[in-house]
Amino acid sequence: MQRSALGSYSSRATKRTGRRSSARAWRSVRRSFTGHEPHPPGRTVSSVMAPINDARLREILTLSPTIAVLGIHHEPEKAAYYVPEYLHGEGYRIIGVNPAFLDRQLFGEPVRATLAEISEPIDIVDVFRRGEHISGHVEDILAMKPRPKVVWFQLGIKNEDAAKILEAAGITVVQNRCTLADHQRLGLGSPAR
Repeated sequence: MQRSALGSYSSRATKRTGRRSSARAWRSVRRSFTGHEPHPPGRTVSSVMAPINDARLREILTLSPTIAVLGIHHEPEKAAYYVPEYLHGEGYRIIGVNPAFLDRQLFGEPVRATLAEISEPIDIVDVFRRGEHISGHVEDILAMKPRPKVVWFQLGIKNEDAAKILEAAGITVVQNRCTLADHQRLGLGSPAR
């Protein structure tokens, strides 16, 4: 679901500009996007502890300038690349986490093997891992110092058990939503620093 829903955004950008996944292409898609939204504007999305409505999404995305992307990828056609690329183009600091890409720098930062290798505060851990693999990252997320304010499971990704544990520790969890789509739909710009 994640690839097909987000892949349709990517193919629109490609057709429109002849390039894949550039921030400029996303801005043009934002102006003309009329396709399906995973959650209609104003609809409250359920969470284990509290509902996540548009006002809360706006607050999260506006006040979270530093994002660790768990499962980042280097191939431009993959959502785990073009979503963080878009966010970086909008002014977010992106720190990639994927042990398969340790020899790479993405968005001006070296890719880390684990969340434990990140020494600075992270506002959002943006997760591009299958739902069944998230439980294996919960301990790493809880061990982060300081802990992230938000853990965001991308579109098509849910894990209620992991969400309950994270929310019990005081971390807001957003499930089955796309940071790129919500950022565009809410008409947000650069995050506050």
